Amino acid sequence: MKKIIIAIVLIAGAFLGYKLANKDECPGGKAFETAAACQASGLSAEICSGAFSAATEKTKAMKPVESLEQCHLRYPHCEPGHAGGFLPKIEKVCIVAGKPGEPLYGQIGSNIAGGH
Repeated sequence: MKKIIIAIVLIAGAFLGYKLANKDECPGGKAFETAAACQASGLSAEICSGAFSAATEKTKAMKPVESLEQCHLRYPHCEPGHAGGFLPKIEKVCIVAGKPGEPLYGQIGSNIAGGH
């Protein structure tokens, strides 16, 4: 009986770990790295450019982080922001029908070997 309980706990833990590692980055929609990739998927130029513009504006509206090091503690890639400080760099834009584009900044550790 003990072995069955241990096996169930291990299976549940593995499943939870898998789900956390592979969570959907854009629930209900699709994420694109560029407006061109968005258009290539069949969405209109208007939808794609509007979504990318909305995501950029949302990022610009964020309060900049004072130093690059502090920004990198929260985001994998950062760039200089307006009026000083640093902002996360948008890696992809999530597009869900009827909603403005949502910026996706990536996750810490998601591109450790990527070099950028």
